[in-house]
Amino acid sequence: MDFKRPKEMRAYFNKLISRGFTFRYDFDAYYLCMMAGLHFRKFGRSEGQGEGFIDNYPGEYSAAKGQIAALLIDAEIDRGKIGYDNREGIQQLSLSLLDAHSKTLLSDVGMTYLNRYAVGGLSEIMFQIPETWEFETFIVLYSRCFGE
Repeated sequence: MDFKRPKEMRAYFNKLISRGFTFRYDFDAYYLCMMAGLHFRKFGRSEGQGEGFIDNYPGEYSAAKGQIAALLIDAEIDRGKIGYDNREGIQQLSLSLLDAHSKTLLSDVGMTYLNRYAVGGLSEIMFQIPETWEFETFIVLYSRCFGE
């Protein structure tokens, strides 16, 4: 299963790109959206997903796949209102989201959920950060969203 960029992601980041800023990977913008979604527990609608664009973590992101999987599990524990003392519930959740044989460590369900958190994250970014022409401005405002 592929990572699917939120449908509105390119349009939102186009101002930065049109001024000469380039992301190293197409995945970089997706990552910003995904991390915001996981942090704010924003689970977007499946209709907000665009086409798949990559089936594995590129470059340096590959080293973080375990941490990303853990963040997804943590977000889903909160969303599912599973108590952290509910070991069986967390185990069942983990088994549904993870696949040790997958390049991403995520099952198809896990990938679907991660993509939906990216959609929700973009919504939160668009709500909190006005479109800007300068990456430096964007990244400062983005970091403030997380409470520095």
